[in-house]
Amino acid sequence: MTAAWPATLPQSFLTDGFGEESANNTIESDVSIGPKKVRRRSTSGVRKISGALMMTTAQYSTFRTFVSDTIKDGALTFTFPDPNEGADLLVRLAGSYKVGVEKPFRKIEIELEVMP
Repeated sequence: MTAAWPATLPQSFLTDGFGEESANNTIESDVSIGPKKVRRRSTSGVRKISGALMMTTAQYSTFRTFVSDTIKDGALTFTFPDPNEGADLLVRLAGSYKVGVEKPFRKIEIELEVMP
């Protein structure tokens, strides 16, 4: 069973800093004459979304437990609310997260890979 983003955590990114990156799903080959040959790699490219979430100290503790225990430091996928207001997305944490302090909150910056 796939884990779900905890309901007690913020359900959307802050508007400032939100980003979405399309999948790099093509491969190019040089040819002797003319433009490069380009083809699609697969029908299931992985796109990325990133942004920041403001959390209380208690929410940050829940977030850390979710990352370390539930999704095994980002090794497992989980469902996350779609920032574009669609159905929940199946995602994986892309690398490490960053934490800043904006008293009395923690500002968590994360990047997620949206699974095909």
